[in-house]
Amino acid sequence: MFDEGWEPRLGWTHGLISAVPAERETALQHHVATRAAVFAATQRMNGHWHRTGPDYSDPVFRQSIAEHQAAMRYAFPYGLWQQSSAEDVPHRPELPYVLNFLEWEARHPDVWTEHAKHWGAKESWLRTLAVPGHGDIARERLTAMLELVVSRAYRCKDRHYVGIARAIDSHELRNRLTAVAEHPSPWARLHATYVLDMLQHPDRPNTRAVWERYVAGVPRTV
Repeated sequence: MFDEGWEPRLGWTHGLISAVPAERETALQHHVATRAAVFAATQRMNGHWHRTGPDYSDPVFRQSIAEHQAAMRYAFPYGLWQQSSAEDVPHRPELPYVLNFLEWEARHPDVWTEHAKHWGAKESWLRTLAVPGHGDIARERLTAMLELVVSRAYRCKDRHYVGIARAIDSHELRNRLTAVAEHPSPWARLHATYVLDMLQHPDRPNTRAVWERYVAGVPRTV
């Protein structure tokens, strides 16, 4: 069950990954509206700032800050958590909505790029989620996302899915990656074999240089 405070604010984001096109469109329009509300609140807050400076004793300025913060709480991805300890992550009530953000990018990359592109958030949450202890639902969603991601051409920050793969490593995951490694697409084959190789060598750093050497076909050392 979703946390009572989160579902009213961000429950609409489930529609972004719905299998029903009409539901995705409805959710997308809601997303566009919440982003517009954030933009408008930002403009009002900045307008007060430029007119009066950062005078926190000014009730009008304080109200504009409060309105901006309120708008952010209902928008995507702004309304998601920023910091959590590694031990807390698998049990955080925000987790389903973070997974929605990442799954939206995995399933509908063009729409995500047009309406919600935030590479820093993608990287941050992939790093945050790369911890043990995820429940069955989260593990299955992350496994499915990994399969989707390695099956396409590489996108910015995809390399950080290696940390997810290491955190949820299983026979099921490796079987799916092995199947993708036989995909007709050379990008899919390369990406899947890279993740499998990193699973075989858990101590190998998942750095940009390691990835670039792999892409270039340069021999790699542990």
